[in-house]
Amino acid sequence: MLFHGETLDNQAYRNANDLDSRVATEELGDLVARDLLVPAGGRRYAHYTLAEDAAPASTDSPSPPRRRADRREEILDALGDGEATRADLVAATGLQDRTMTRWLSVLLRQGLVEATERNLRSPNVRYHRTTQRTFDEPSAEGQRLVLGAIRDPG
Repeated sequence: MLFHGETLDNQAYRNANDLDSRVATEELGDLVARDLLVPAGGRRYAHYTLAEDAAPASTDSPSPPRRRADRREEILDALGDGEATRADLVAATGLQDRTMTRWLSVLLRQGLVEATERNLRSPNVRYHRTTQRTFDEPSAEGQRLVLGAIRDPG
């Protein structure tokens, strides 16, 4: 359906996949966060189109599956050594809010950024980089867990 330039809404997605409306909303949101769908409209009138780079180039030659772009470095560069809200980072990078939310949660789990508040849904939450500077370097918590396991293996 989307490959032919048509749009999709929640009801059409539910009907095509025999899903509950909440499940359909969650899955459509995930597809938007993965930059596969582009949303238009809002709430009740939301509809979606296929992102330009998500459509296959040609069915004649098989191509390897595309991986989602890793946005971690882009977000860390936008943060620099200061603090920023999610809205500041969206403006600085041009990413969609859902995409930014997803990648910030990845960076939080990896210990590369910290939030100033516990409630991550608040628009006032500011993010800043931690002392961990690479993706491979374990966070301080991860180092404590590893050292604790080495000291007390049983």
